[in-house]
Amino acid sequence: MAHRSNLNAVQYTYADQQQQPTKLRVVEGVARKPLLSPAFYAIASVCVLLVICLLSSRIQLTEVMERLNQSLKKVGVLESEELILRTKLEEKVSVVNLEKEAMALGMGKAGKYQIDYINISCADEVKVYNT
Repeated sequence: MAHRSNLNAVQYTYADQQQQPTKLRVVEGVARKPLLSPAFYAIASVCVLLVICLLSSRIQLTEVMERLNQSLKKVGVLESEELILRTKLEEKVSVVNLEKEAMALGMGKAGKYQIDYINISCADEVKVYNT
């Protein structure tokens, strides 16, 4: 039973401590210590600035990559248009089309009597040969 009475006494004193209001005392003239040093605030500010700079550069990089992708798409479209235009040009300049156009204009193949050969073997004279 002695053991129980000690337990009750401990419980009673703990309950008494909870009911009593804590007393605050004001000490004048004592400077309060800052929670963190100024060096910590400076380092934290630099870190925040670095994070902001990194985010800003990442945003700029994303914008540049977007513009690059758009330009590459335009280059692809322009290359396909170039291919189409080259094909159309080759169709117009083909030998068969040239012969057809020449015939339509009244032209024909040159006969042997219309061909002249020029010999430039010497620097001072030119010889013309008719066939």
